[in-house]
Amino acid sequence: MIYKQCSYCGRRLPTGTKCPCIAQMEKARQKRYDQTTRNRKNYSFYVSEAWLKVRDICRIQCNNLDLFALYERGLMIPGRLIHHIIPIEDDWDKRLMIDNTICVSDASHHEIHKQYDAGAVEKLHMQQKLISYKKRFMAENG
Repeated sequence: MIYKQCSYCGRRLPTGTKCPCIAQMEKARQKRYDQTTRNRKNYSFYVSEAWLKVRDICRIQCNNLDLFALYERGLMIPGRLIHHIIPIEDDWDKRLMIDNTICVSDASHHEIHKQYDAGAVEKLHMQQKLISYKKRFMAENG
């Protein structure tokens, strides 16, 4: 068996596995983000019962698949996050609309936000793609 060394704690791990310390660090980073960066209104929303229900419905609709990776690259990978296609900062009224959500992985979420940050035209183009990916998946599986 081939081993690698965790770059954070030095633990030896079989290649292809993730060190438990990484999950702990990610959880701590998310907690710091919630406490220092995310505004209270958004934080309250993301822990609300209403959002948790919409999030679960979206996961079921998308079969826990990253729809961006599926249609952009042809990869079937798990989606861990539920992304608001139109961000709640842009339109608060769409925060609980199931058609405004899509299941994505961390890597896809990062790529989507890079496009959102690239400019208004790029953001609109990405939003249109995400809407079409979700509609396509629903039509094919729905």
